[in-house]
Amino acid sequence: MYYENQICPGCGKPLSPADDVIVCPDCATPQHRACYEKLGSCVNGYLHASGYVWRPDTAENNADETAEAGEFEYNDEEGANEFKICSMCGQNNEPDAQVCSRCGCPIPLKTSSGTPFPFDFRAPGAVSPYIFGTTILKSEPINNEAAGDIALYLKKGQYKFLPKFKRFAESGKSASWNWAAFFLSPFYFFYRRMLKVGFLFMGVFVAISLFFTAAVEKDIAPYYDYVASIAGNEQMTQDELQRFYSEHAEEITAVTMKSASNLAHDPIFIASICAFITAHIISGIFADSLIYRKIFRDMGIIRENCDNELSFKTMLARIGGTSFMNLICSYFGYSLICNLLMKLAYNIIS
Repeated sequence: MYYENQICPGCGKPLSPADDVIVCPDCATPQHRACYEKLGSCVNGYLHASGYVWRPDTAENNADETAEAGEFEYNDEEGANEFKICSMCGQNNEPDAQVCSRCGCPIPLKTSSGTPFPFDFRAPGAVSPYIFGTTILKSEPINNEAAGDIALYLKKGQYKFLPKFKRFAESGKSASWNWAAFFLSPFYFFYRRMLKVGFLFMGVFVAISLFFTAAVEKDIAPYYDYVASIAGNEQMTQDELQRFYSEHAEEITAVTMKSASNLAHDPIFIASICAFITAHIISGIFADSLIYRKIFRDMGIIRENCDNELSFKTMLARIGGTSFMNLICSYFGYSLICNLLMKLAYNIIS
């Protein structure tokens, strides 16, 4: 039998004369040899017990199937169809659900005639061809790479990144918004294993922190000098310290307000605040674009150095993903660098 343009039930792709096709001896289902070997049996093996026999997708066969299923109708009355059953994994979903809450597969909709779109039911536990949490097929190409391979590299946040990456590839535009990068920059880039970008942003934030701290120290110095001049160098107990501040409350308040006014009008302080906000905004806008470019650059290098698909996927899983340890180390490293540089600056000035 000639199987051209028949759909392989394993991957959902049409069969072509150039494909390596294997036919199940039990149910006559044609399928790619790779799909058969990946599962280790016929992709319709779960239907064998019911006496299932594959039939080609022709107008005559479709008419017969429609006639056989003619008695099945959706009941739109209140209380009917409390759940929508996913055709891929058998999960019960809410009546208004459009995708499965377990596997992300689109749930069949009703046609204008009231009958459902046809679908091949798969037993619970069957592997979904969709990326979890999305309507993107694992085999769907994004910038010439399979979405499933990109998801394997990402590990976390697939549902968020893959639609963005698909839009980047189709539109050529790579600007988006990433709240995590906005709030956690520069540590977010270390978390995503983007060390070069992380060190670049860390250097920018360290420089801004130095100017910020210098401005604060300069403008509140009169407050410290005043307190030291009237308190002397004697060590005070907690009670003595409270008594001291209560006795000189008006003078200390006046000096504090003056220091705060100087700080609010200090151009270096204002510029530092604006630089902090700008750096965070830049991180939020371009983080996804930087991740997108890094992924495809790494995938290209890995593919050049791997002899087969198995080693390619193994290296993707090893190199990609996230690192919480990188995030923690970068935070403490940033704090340590800032403190050391400030002490060095004080020593030079004094």
